[in-house]
Amino acid sequence: MDDRISGCTSMKLTSAEGNVYWFRTCDLKDDIWKGGAHMVSWPAGQEIDLEGQDQPLRSRYSFAGIANSPKDSWLMDGINEAGLIGGLQYLNEGTSAGEPGEGREGVVGMEVLTRLLAVCGTAEEVVRQAEDIQILDIPVGERKVPATMHYIFVDAKGKTAILEAADPSNPGILKAYRDRENIGVMANSPTYDRQLENLSWYMSQSPELRYGINGDPVSRLDFDGVEVRADETASHVSVNGSYPASFASCDRFIRAAMVKALNQNGRSFSDRQMLAFGAGLMHTVFEPHTAGIFHYVWFDEQQRPLKQQDSYTQYLIMYSAAERELYIQPFTGRCLQRAAFGFGNRLPAFRAACEKLGAKPLPHGDAGYEFPFLGPYAMEILLWAGDEEFPPSAQLLYTENFAQGFAPEDRVVAGDILINHIKSAM
Repeated sequence: MDDRISGCTSMKLTSAEGNVYWFRTCDLKDDIWKGGAHMVSWPAGQEIDLEGQDQPLRSRYSFAGIANSPKDSWLMDGINEAGLIGGLQYLNEGTSAGEPGEGREGVVGMEVLTRLLAVCGTAEEVVRQAEDIQILDIPVGERKVPATMHYIFVDAKGKTAILEAADPSNPGILKAYRDRENIGVMANSPTYDRQLENLSWYMSQSPELRYGINGDPVSRLDFDGVEVRADETASHVSVNGSYPASFASCDRFIRAAMVKALNQNGRSFSDRQMLAFGAGLMHTVFEPHTAGIFHYVWFDEQQRPLKQQDSYTQYLIMYSAAERELYIQPFTGRCLQRAAFGFGNRLPAFRAACEKLGAKPLPHGDAGYEFPFLGPYAMEILLWAGDEEFPPSAQLLYTENFAQGFAPEDRVVAGDILINHIKSAM
């Protein structure tokens, strides 16, 4: 999977009201939408055929998410009706087996999310089910490739589980980092225990944290009750204590962890603010094209970057565990920034235009409206006004049936059409 999956960063946030959200970027070097990525959903009671399994899986819960290929069961991320959210991210150290061992249920690496979201309602259920699962190699054409990936699950109560099969002596056997063993942040390599050690080391080296607030050092950070302490003796892959700017996984992990902790794990934001401001936190790890110069795994002994690879953020998505909803942002520049900066500082004129066009007012954002599009299809546009601290922001949402009627690139065109339609009435 090295040629398909190169990055990704995810973060669990909890709002001031106590509701749980999960954000992730999807960072790859090839256009996944052209490769067949799409939104998919299954009803409860659906029989789902999984690779290499004799009997179909019957779903206990309805669920939906983003598949990264034409295969509906190859989920990158998703959510089920119990509010359980799951995500898959690249892990260079990930292992898998050709066949399951005795007493093990073999699950192809790309189908782990489908397998667990279909039948699990909580993170603890995920951990219990994972004890019997062995990750299998992924069929690609006539060959099979290792499942170099790991998984994160977040439930409606905010409990989190991270699963990694990174022991080469036991390929495909999952190790779970339960709720009190992870901080609700995940990137890629190295393995999760080493990411936490690297974070501890960074905290001991950071000149900003050592100075702290008015000279009071910050030697520990709280992540929803999980404490991480500065430790200069911890093993590390980072090379200094400066705030990390690269798109290497270890640097993205540190940036995501720091902004999560410094924003009270999300409690700095209300539910109403979470979509815009949580996405703002995730933009600290948003990846542009860098020709591989700033995207690598870590440094070798001569301080040379290893495994350089150009990739870029192809979508940013937010899942709301309480509302069982997802919000995807695959077209930031063409639609969202255009709407934000075209309408965000002109809300009275925006409202007047939308009402003139007969749109339905919505209770979300600083201003929000629903527009019919074609036949049974509809779109929502939400705006948040800018202020001295934050720029304006926007979100476009689609009815679920858009996934069946429109390709991803056509949904971008639909967004363009809606924005032009509103502008024509202002």
